[in-house]
Amino acid sequence: MTTCDEIRAKLADYAVGLPDEPLRAAIERHLESCSGCASELAALEKAGLLVDALELREAPGHLWDAIEGRITAESSRSGRWQDILRPAFLRKTAFAGLAAAVLVILAFLPFARPVKTVDDQAGSFIERHGMLAWNDPLSDKAALGAAVGASVAREEIP
Repeated sequence: MTTCDEIRAKLADYAVGLPDEPLRAAIERHLESCSGCASELAALEKAGLLVDALELREAPGHLWDAIEGRITAESSRSGRWQDILRPAFLRKTAFAGLAAAVLVILAFLPFARPVKTVDDQAGSFIERHGMLAWNDPLSDKAALGAAVGASVAREEIP
């Protein structure tokens, strides 16, 4: 353990004396050569002194009763979720969702247009052009032009 990230992950434990001796020695060796981790430890120790300076106060006696009442109220309301998550309810909900999806698809089916492709004459022209341009030094540009022409032809087909 020699990286700063590894050391900083253990600094809080080191500040309160929790690490065993080998780990403590490794942290101390690192702190001797790393001012960043040493300042991080100093900040942790200062925060610890501030927490130690706070006086302990007793919680109000009615606090636990209020907390327990809220937990009980929450658990009584959670029965509704148990009803929703029952398998029979889930099956009915899944069937209703599937039926709704089928109805939506059937409703939009008349509006769907078939995709029109380039007719056979245009397709054969593109193939011939590609074969003729094979040995042409500008064949890349010719193929690009043919592809653009084919896409424009597809858009113009009503």
